[in-house]
Amino acid sequence: MPSQRHRWLLALFAALALVVAACETDDDVDDPADEDVEEPADEPDDDDDVGVEDDEDDDVVEDDDAVEEDDDDLTPAEGETILDVLAARVDEDAPDPGEEAEAEEEEEPEEPEDEEASFASLVEAVEIAELEELLESEGPFTVFGPTDEAFALFPADSFEELVADPERLDEVLGYHIVEGEHPMDELEAGDEFDTVSGQTLTLRESEGGDLLVEGAPIVEADIEADNGVVHGIGAVLLAPAL
Repeated sequence: MPSQRHRWLLALFAALALVVAACETDDDVDDPADEDVEEPADEPDDDDDVGVEDDEDDDVVEDDDAVEEDDDDLTPAEGETILDVLAARVDEDAPDPGEEAEAEEEEEPEEPEDEEASFASLVEAVEIAELEELLESEGPFTVFGPTDEAFALFPADSFEELVADPERLDEVLGYHIVEGEHPMDELEAGDEFDTVSGQTLTLRESEGGDLLVEGAPIVEADIEADNGVVHGIGAVLLAPAL
């Protein structure tokens, strides 16, 4: 028979076994706090979105700048341009610039004959001043164009000096060009026009009641083009200083 001491030891060992088993059971239970918590996905940052929108806005601004730069370029006109009309009026037999100015004439100049005006010298001057693009653009423009007869009255030395200075030539030719299409029946004495060179051109009336462009008579009116109109005049106009 086991002694009382022996029974007490058995009971103690049994109790210890129960305690050990309980501890092992607690270790096997997962602690929710120990579980890996899945972090939520990063939500879009409003600042990042703003940055994207700002970039898009920058692109729009850059595109607008490109449009403004394109606006600076002249749009070619369709059809027969002012330059085409002038080039079609080139008479190879027309007098050279300064030719009539060098001749000593005691008699009054003859009235111009009723024939088409020639613009060979004007076309040459336009090419030297590189104004072809302007006269081929949409416009519309009105050109008070000196005829070959007008250039023939212009001193030869002065003409040579003029074409040797493209900047001055550009200014002089620009004084003969105004924006807008102004046919003869809309013109009257006292009209003033801003020219493409920046000065003001004034229409006047002669003693005989004829219309003058500054002091130059209109020798042929309403030479039509698809981007404006040309009025042939009998003198080369010298623009006043800017």
